[in-house]
Amino acid sequence: KDGRCEVAFLGYPQTPILLDREEGILAKLEELAPNAEVVANQPAINPTEGLDAMETILQAHPDVKVVCCIGGGGAAGSNEAFKAFYGDEVPDDAGIFAADCTDEEQEAMKNGEFNRMSVAITGSPRTNADVIYDILVKAGHGEEQEHNIYRELIPVTVDNIDEVFGAAE
Repeated sequence: KDGRCEVAFLGYPQTPILLDREEGILAKLEELAPNAEVVANQPAINPTEGLDAMETILQAHPDVKVVCCIGGGGAAGSNEAFKAFYGDEVPDDAGIFAADCTDEEQEAMKNGEFNRMSVAITGSPRTNADVIYDILVKAGHGEEQEHNIYRELIPVTVDNIDEVFGAAE
């Protein structure tokens, strides 16, 4: 439909780094989906807040089909609100997109629920631990460290979830 849709955003502007993430997501949404309309923007850092926010948003805006979240907590709560709203039917044009790729988001993707994509930061917990360990060992040996350490961002969907997180981890 010409990219037209109502979008809800669940952020957490109370934390500067998450406000930066929010602003980046909203700027990219405007750039890549200029016909999408953000009809609600509520704070939600955990599943309870995400559920409460999305229940309220869906009452005021029942045509919301897309939810963008700064983190997995809001995404998990949104998924529960969408399941209650839609029942067993998961429309192809509805989805939740987030960052963190928590266990709850992964499970929802694997179950064919509303979580469609989440960005993993550096990868699996094991990969994160390996990266942090390497940084700590270098610091322990007095090696010069970069002031800013950039981590890999990996978009995860049902198509690559096993590759990113692997069954053995």
